[in-house]
Amino acid sequence: MYPLDLILLFGEPSKGPPIWRIIDASRSPASWTVHLMWKALESFEANGVILQYEVTVRAKSSLTSPPEKYNVNTTNLTLKLPNGTYEMTVIARNRVGASPPSILLIPTSNSKAPVKNIRTLPKDGKLWVGWTAPNSYVLKYVIEWCLVSNSSDCIIEWQNEPGNVQGTYLKGDIKPFKCYLITVYPLYADGQGSGQTVKAYLQQDRPSKGPTVQTKKVGKAEAVLTWNHLTVDEQNGFIRSYTIFYKTVDGNETAVTVDSSKTEYTLSSLTSDTLYTVRMMAYTDEGGRSGPDFTFTTQKFDSDINTVRHSLAESL
Repeated sequence: MYPLDLILLFGEPSKGPPIWRIIDASRSPASWTVHLMWKALESFEANGVILQYEVTVRAKSSLTSPPEKYNVNTTNLTLKLPNGTYEMTVIARNRVGASPPSILLIPTSNSKAPVKNIRTLPKDGKLWVGWTAPNSYVLKYVIEWCLVSNSSDCIIEWQNEPGNVQGTYLKGDIKPFKCYLITVYPLYADGQGSGQTVKAYLQQDRPSKGPTVQTKKVGKAEAVLTWNHLTVDEQNGFIRSYTIFYKTVDGNETAVTVDSSKTEYTLSSLTSDTLYTVRMMAYTDEGGRSGPDFTFTTQKFDSDINTVRHSLAESL
């Protein structure tokens, strides 16, 4: 037994830890790898040092089977489970006693109503995300986000929000010029809705570089240009459009705007047997950056005439 003054001073944890999961079903359709995770309680909630967490996993499809129980000293637990519906419970325990349970229902599928109109807004150095609530009663929302990068994995961060809100600031180290993938899940008493996702930037900048353009096909009066999209680490913002600039040695430069979804464009009305210099700029909301110059020479004759000439030469 603990002294009465110790119990009165600290007491049991006042609430259960916020709980969430990441499910990997890619390896087998019949089973899941469930990464269960929860957040440490704030000091005023923990009422002392948390000694361990008690995790209970109960299969809803087999109510007669005893639940699986785990004692954990970390804030995560990875489980391999048959595909199904499960109730996960996490309790935090200090020297005095146990917290109320945190309960998470993991359904077979996210069949309930999702949120709508998910949107983001940078404000006061923070990133706000909002949504339109479903018509059904929502217990709470879970907001997931991760930094999207070519050089690292998408490491999930998350937070809980009450079911009566329709927007919140992300509570994390959100960096400027970086792309974030944000997903909102509504949680219900008997399931959850599918996640609705949006990409966002806290702050945009010009791209780090411009696209590198090259030719796919060159004719007498036209040339087909191709390029690759910039990587997400090079974009520094949403690529809104491209501009292709091209000119002859002694001619004026011509500019043409191309949709940001394209990776190919045909220049037409070119002069035959002429050297052209072409470059390309990519634009975000904060401006553009040009790629390197590229040169090509249009053909002297049409390709069909060249084919006829080649065939005649072979017949002689």
